[in-house]
Amino acid sequence: MQSNNFDNLQNEIIELNGVKVNPFLIMTDKRGNVLFSKWANHIIKKGQPGNPKRLKWIGFFKIYLLFAIWVIAPIVFIVFLLTYLPSYNRRRIDKAYYSSVALKEN
Repeated sequence: MQSNNFDNLQNEIIELNGVKVNPFLIMTDKRGNVLFSKWANHIIKKGQPGNPKRLKWIGFFKIYLLFAIWVIAPIVFIVFLLTYLPSYNRRRIDKAYYSSVALKEN
């Protein structure tokens, strides 16, 4: 860093265990993004901000979110533990990707 050469900085940080990636959080985030997108699109279709139909669905989402955090998340964690070994290679690849600054090319 003192020489202002940042080409290998990310690799050096990873080697020093400066990046901690939790595979369970990766899985939870991926699933959560899909579900949140569905809820958001559904709520947007219910009208403009302040519309009573939209407010009703926002209320449903709040209830769902609490239920998902306190009931569904622990069940998902148990499933994660049960599937950890069969999907170890995929988790290793995800962990390497999320530890880096590289972008996936599709």
